[in-house]
Amino acid sequence: MRLRTSAFVTTLAMATLLGGVVQWATDGQQITPSRPTGLSELSAQRFAGLNLVTYPVAVVLLIFWWLLGHTPYGRRLYAVGSNSRAAMLIGIRADRLVFSAFAVSGLIAGLTGSLYLARMGGSAADGGAGMMFPALAAVFLGASAVQPGRYNIAGTVLGLLFVAACVSGLTLSGVAAWVEPVFNGAALTVAVCMAALLTRRRTGPSAL
Repeated sequence: MRLRTSAFVTTLAMATLLGGVVQWATDGQQITPSRPTGLSELSAQRFAGLNLVTYPVAVVLLIFWWLLGHTPYGRRLYAVGSNSRAAMLIGIRADRLVFSAFAVSGLIAGLTGSLYLARMGGSAADGGAGMMFPALAAVFLGASAVQPGRYNIAGTVLGLLFVAACVSGLTLSGVAAWVEPVFNGAALTVAVCMAALLTRRRTGPSAL
């Protein structure tokens, strides 16, 4: 952050590095508890027809929908994301804001890992590697829905449901193994292009 490096590239590099460390630490083996744990038992329970692990996700989504769209913190975060230099000129502490955003993102990632462990009953050494590109595609698709040209929670949820439905459909139809990564890459490419075009249309020629 202080070195002004690209957050996206740095995050991608660290994800690759840590993935390698996990592979080394586990010898690439599946991690499965020898007996049912509280988490796995929790994932087997349902309420109102939905798995219990669904409800923490819904609560987090509602919290961040309110936080980003209805609080000064969210407006400042959008301002820093749009133009950090301009945000600092009007008195926003961009460094602290970005640090807090990364810290909260790490917390949510930890919660997500716990819910994934509960849902699957175990974990593979590279369990999260295949989720990165679908997740990015969902975020960028979200910027072309609900609030075109702006990343938002509701649009991201719609993008996530679209990507998940497509991937599940491909899996159930028994397509070849190469089809899913091709779809993920194509979806991400289209989503990035759409988000960029809509952002430029919203902000005007100065964004070019």
